[in-house]
Amino acid sequence: MQKKIEVGTNFLNHDSSVSFLDLENEEIFAIQNENISRFKHDNISVSTGLKKLKKQLNIPNEKVLWSMSYCYENEDTFKNCSYIWKRNLILHDLRKIFHLTEVKQQTKLLSKGLKNLFMKLLLKLPQSLSLLYILSVYYLFYKNKKNSLKKNINDYLLFDLKKYLKGDKFKLFFWDHHTCHNFSAYCLSPFDNCLGISLDYLGDQHFSKVIEFRKDRYSIKVASRAARDKYNNVVSIGSIYSYCTSFLGFVPNSDEGKVEALAAYGNKKNYLYDKLISSTSVNDNYEIIIQNEVLEYLKNNLEKINNDIGKENIASAVQGYLEDFVVDYIKKISIKFNNKNIVLSGGTFANVKLNMNIFEKSGIENMYVVPAMNDAGAGLGSLFLKLIESKKMKYDHFKKAKYSMPYWGPKFDRNEIIHQLRDFSKEINISELKKSEWISLLAKKICSGQIGGLFQGKMEFGPRALGNRSILGDATSSETKKIINKIIKGRPNFQPFCPAILEEDRNELFERSYSNKHMTCAFKMKKEYLHMLPSAVHIDGTARPQFVEKEDNENLFLLLKEIKKKKKFGVVVNTSFNKHGRTMVMEPKDAIRDFLDTKMDFIFFEDILVTKKK
Repeated sequence: MQKKIEVGTNFLNHDSSVSFLDLENEEIFAIQNENISRFKHDNISVSTGLKKLKKQLNIPNEKVLWSMSYCYENEDTFKNCSYIWKRNLILHDLRKIFHLTEVKQQTKLLSKGLKNLFMKLLLKLPQSLSLLYILSVYYLFYKNKKNSLKKNINDYLLFDLKKYLKGDKFKLFFWDHHTCHNFSAYCLSPFDNCLGISLDYLGDQHFSKVIEFRKDRYSIKVASRAARDKYNNVVSIGSIYSYCTSFLGFVPNSDEGKVEALAAYGNKKNYLYDKLISSTSVNDNYEIIIQNEVLEYLKNNLEKINNDIGKENIASAVQGYLEDFVVDYIKKISIKFNNKNIVLSGGTFANVKLNMNIFEKSGIENMYVVPAMNDAGAGLGSLFLKLIESKKMKYDHFKKAKYSMPYWGPKFDRNEIIHQLRDFSKEINISELKKSEWISLLAKKICSGQIGGLFQGKMEFGPRALGNRSILGDATSSETKKIINKIIKGRPNFQPFCPAILEEDRNELFERSYSNKHMTCAFKMKKEYLHMLPSAVHIDGTARPQFVEKEDNENLFLLLKEIKKKKKFGVVVNTSFNKHGRTMVMEPKDAIRDFLDTKMDFIFFEDILVTKKK
């Protein structure tokens, strides 16, 4: 008899993920595909995450019946079968055959077209035989065929599981995309009664929904549908921001944070801001309405606008538009539905300056931004929906402190870490320290100006490193930001870094804040401390902190206490452990590869210290 396992999933679009809730032991396992493949925002092969889950559950060779909740139910993009075949089924093998390691390599290869790709594969025989078979099937049967969403997704899963998880079967449950986003935020928030607001580029034809939650009941209050312009482009707040991201030379649906950072160097008071604000309104049903021609306006005018005002002011205009419109919208929604507890989800709320403005200006009293606000988190929300609807889980199951930190990914025991490190013995020194000494040694190295990695415990779920897969540096030195940006990560100099800060220091350091543990909101630092923590703040005097208490992450807390003994405050620069262009490291071997490819000084695998051989 096959073992039955319930999971939440997201795949095919971007940010593929698999999540599992162990109700008996009150544990979550959640992982993004990108952390396995190390391709940013990876969208392919849900079986990749399922394999990791089977390993985590110690059943790698058992046959499983997957009860799969999926965070889409009516997505037009997936109704075109060629989209699924071109963007997903062929990519798994393609990466192996052409030794692709980054998304930009993959994009360049696919830009040549499938016909050209087919010819290249002929030169890669015999290793390309399986992929040639897939392409042949695509050309013979699927090129112009359109089916329903459910048929296409079921066909994809049949092929995917048959190829990569032989013997496993599935039953699929479809859920509305924005309802999934909202459920992920509501269930993990501390509130019983609140308004959930989701905002993203597009999902199930909508870019935003407002849902009222009252304990075990919920009702959709507002649904803002994404229009299409005459060129069939999606018109939404997210698409406007992404279009400007692309124009500014960054990767859309990936580098929006760079636009947010660049905006601090400009001024929003210009005619692009005026145009964007005037193009967006709220109707009598509180739906967001955007004029269809706005993307065409951007396409036809951004070059001229750039010549007139420059890239910094373009970034500031689109960031200012996002902040001012959304703040005003949430203020109206909060008053209309008489609720000042707000939970936020969807990729747009990855924007920490937007969230700061909501916190400061919208008139709400309490706010929670779900740590995995992206579509990976929507996959988790689909699992919550399924379990609650089937009465297997109560709505308040997560209203407990033990779920406050999203350390839900893989963990590696000491023996496995040492085993993986030994594969690099020619390039690294491995020192085993006393358990009572390693945190004080790490603090000493950081305070002396060294920069290195901390790898411990379960991996974070979501886009932020929260002390388990982190690169750490001295926040009191202005050189830290320069070294990490230029030498270690290879990022633009205008991008800021985030600090981990002791909760006990929060009120002294910041003008106004709340106990945000997930780096999901920026706050203004008091002016008298800006010069003391130059690598922890942006040019505009804001920081995106992780406020740390002992029960959140004991080792990180003790490290900050050690740093506080040497400096005035318990603060450390905390950025994700990865080389720029790669995703956050998941396994010890990933950490070593990025360590060797950068100029980091060390890695602490808790009490195992790794340095480079000279």
